[in-house]
Order: sequence, then C-alpha cells, then structure tokens
Amino acid sequence: MLPISRHDRVAVRPDGDDGPTYWVRPATLFERAAFHRDLAARGVKIHARERLSAALREDLTALAPENLDDLLTLVDLVSATAPGALDEAEAARFDLVCDVCRRSGGRFAAVEADHVYWAEMVPLLAAKRFLDGWEGDGLPAFERGRDGVADDLLERLDPLHLVQAGWKAWSLMTVTKATEKNSVSP
Repeated sequence: MLPISRHDRVAVRPDGDDGPTYWVRPATLFERAAFHRDLAARGVKIHARERLSAALREDLTALAPENLDDLLTLVDLVSATAPGALDEAEAARFDLVCDVCRRSGGRFAAVEADHVYWAEMVPLLAAKRFLDGWEGDGLPAFERGRDGVADDLLERLDPLHLVQAGWKAWSLMTVTKATEKNSVSP
C-alpha cells in the first residue's frame, strides 16, 4: 500500500528485524518543494542522457582523434540504446571512450561529476528532511527541527542506514508507473 498522508510512516530496517528501525514519512506538496530547494541550494543537479552525450561529443571533437567519426557513431548508438542493451564489446569500447573524455578534463567530466554528487546527496538530504524517528540500541535520541534532522545528529548514524532511509524517503516522492498501476484508488 502506498502511504497517502504525511502521517503514514514507513519503516526502514537496513539490517532486517534484528537491527534498528528508521521511520520516514511522505512529503507534503510544500515539503517536496522545500526538498527541491535544498537540492538547488547545494548545487545538486542531474542531467538528461542527451546532455551527457552532447558533452562526450564535444570532448571527442576537441580531442580530434583519427577515428572521430567512428567514436561519434558509437556515442550516438549508446544514446539510442536502452541501458544494459549493448553487447560487451560495444560497452567496453564506450567505457574506454568515457574514461578518455573523463581524464581530458572537458565538459563530460563535469557533467558526470554532477551525477555522482546527485547520487550521494539526494538520499542524505531526503533523510535529513523526511526522517520521522528511529528505534534501536545505541542510537541517539531523535530530534528534528523546522528544516529536518540536524546534520550533527545525522553524523552519529550509520551512513549506510542513513542512505537506505533516504532513498526510501525519496522513493515515496516518486511514484513509478508500476506502483501507480498496482495501487488502489482512494
């Protein structure tokens, strides 16, 4: 069942039933906007696949290898192919192209760095804003302020637990087509 109210807390048990429980709650419309503001204020952004491809094409063109046309064709192929659908040889070749562009210090490295930063910050900021309690041996007393749980308190939690709780909170803001299809209409 999907939570439909900010009062419907969801349990996250990273270690199963024997470990701590972290409680997250769904975001309200205004809290979701505040979360997006938190992301923007920290420079957290993610780019569309097209922007990654454009950055690769730009870097390859600047490097001007002899086989530029072949490499640009490979970038176009990867852009048009579903993730995970490339054969091993194409995937290995594309990884090498990405590695060369990454090391060149061009735009691709910056765009990819934004993706890495996004993947690290989203669960931390979601946990900060949407954690609604925790239970377990050795955990500090839960407190939350107007903008969520204080950073120094979050620092005292297991980082992997914090990330798992944060991804769960984030997932409550992003209903997939499969989840939407399987939920009961209120």
